[in-house]
Formats: sequence, C-alpha cells, structure tokens
Amino acid sequence: VANKDLLRAQAIDRLVFNGVFHENPEIKQAARNIVRESARALGIQPASILPLYEAMGRGECKGFTVPAINIRGLTYDMARAVFRAALLNQVGAVIFEIARSEIGYTAQRPSEYAHVVIAAAIKEGFTGPLFIQGDHFQA
Repeated sequence: VANKDLLRAQAIDRLVFNGVFHENPEIKQAARNIVRESARALGIQPASILPLYEAMGRGECKGFTVPAINIRGLTYDMARAVFRAALLNQVGAVIFEIARSEIGYTAQRPSEYAHVVIAAAIKEGFTGPLFIQGDHFQA
C-alpha cells in the first residue's frame, strides 16, 4: 500500500462498492482481492479466535469478554461503527459473525460479509487479528 491515507479516504469506499455491487464478476473479485491484500499490508490479519479461547481456558488471560456481533444490514457502515467504538474504548477482540439463516434473508454471502468487514477495518484504521466466523454452523 503506497498511500494508506488515500486508500482510507477515497479508494476503500469504491472497492467496497465494486466488491459488492459490480455486475462484472471479475471486477467484483478483483476488488475483494485488493481489499484482502491491502488489509494484510496494513497489519490486519484474518484469524481464528480459537487460540485466544484456549489461552482463556488455561487461565493465561482473563477479565474480559469477547463480543460476537451479527450484522444483518448496512454491514460496511455498521462494521465501521464497531471498529470506531472498539478503537475508542481499547477493546481487544471482537468477533463478526454471520449465521447460515442470515445468509439467506440478508442476501449476504460469507465472502461479501468478510469483504465489507475487512474493508471497514481498513477504513477505520484497525490493526491486528480480525475475527470473522460462521454462527450456528454444524458439520
């Protein structure tokens, strides 16, 4: 990322739009790829919450909870608000979830959900592990 301020101020919003609404699937996927690679370059790592939960179980860290948030509409805007609040209040971990049922009635596929949440993290200046997971999925 050559200019993170320009990315956050202008480009990320266009990448979100193209990654969600563009009619050409190649452009849609390219926008999603750019967001993911930009996130990695800016220190945002998609991660599993499992190691944190294991550490909590061993008593290595305690005294906090981890909120799990299901966003069902205006996902980019809502995720931005979550990141702003988390940064302001020095919240360590937040999980963004989407349930199987929500995929249907919100018309958000997991790839789209992840795309806009990652983009929101970029827009708001979040860094560190980013927890996105399915909710109520069974194998």
